[in-house]
Amino acid sequence: MPKSEFTVSLVGRPNVGKSTLFNRITGKRRSITYGEPGVTRDLVSLPAEHNGKKFRLVDTGGYLSGERGDIVSKVRGQVLRAIYESDAVIFLVDARDGVLPLDKEIVTMLREREKRFFLAANKVDTREGQEMATQFHELSVDTVYPVSAEHGTGVADLLDAIVPLIPDLPPEDTGTAEVVARVSVLGRPNVGKSTLVNTLVGYERLIASEIPGTTRDAVDVLVQYGNKRYQFIDTAGIRAKRKTETVLEKFSVIKSLEALRRCDVAVLMMDGPEGLSHQDKQILRYILLEERAVVVAANKADLWTGEEKRRQ
Repeated sequence: MPKSEFTVSLVGRPNVGKSTLFNRITGKRRSITYGEPGVTRDLVSLPAEHNGKKFRLVDTGGYLSGERGDIVSKVRGQVLRAIYESDAVIFLVDARDGVLPLDKEIVTMLREREKRFFLAANKVDTREGQEMATQFHELSVDTVYPVSAEHGTGVADLLDAIVPLIPDLPPEDTGTAEVVARVSVLGRPNVGKSTLVNTLVGYERLIASEIPGTTRDAVDVLVQYGNKRYQFIDTAGIRAKRKTETVLEKFSVIKSLEALRRCDVAVLMMDGPEGLSHQDKQILRYILLEERAVVVAANKADLWTGEEKRRQ
């Protein structure tokens, strides 16, 4: 995340409405929203504006404590990174659920890190939510901001409290050189798209795992090479339509194809040792239909067994 910008992160348990609020504030449907916990995994960020004040908003995955598997621990690491790099945090809770132990753990963690946060109680569009929102004062916060991310109720009041923290004038040296190209990285699941972007940016910006389907959102990542800046877009793996079974996977594929439409250059990442598959060719057709320049990258070259296999 560019540190020249005032940055606000959305943090909370899974399925409290962070992505819905993110889309509401930014005015774009960039984060996938679906009625299932744990949809968001990687950090998704976009510029936002309120009352003439500009800032960067970051959507994070649902925070879970304890050891719950590789992906969950990596999501938790991403959330902690977002908190560390943020100037302020919107701590989002579900008003209908009341105060849960994990809410208490998160607020303790924010205080330990001495991070300025604003507690927003979401889903107050129901009577139950309105009545329960006041319970969050037991977390020793001065103000609870009742909001409905879905309908927009109370969001302006929340932002009114945050924007006074934003400096009136940007730093003299913003470091915001113009992005020279937008590059989408596309391919089948588990061919190494996220690992490639992590290698280019120089740290684990994206969650990479051997589990197919780890990436769900299309995530923009700024890469500096020499004195030029490139906007890389990591995307979810695109499987054949007949193999795309869940609604969530269909949403992810839609986001991948949207990322293709907003790029200048597409990188078609394929599994080198497996060779060019039918689905690789289909993704190439998608790229050519959008009339985008394309670079074909054959990954996992270290697994090729010989020169003859490499040429094939």
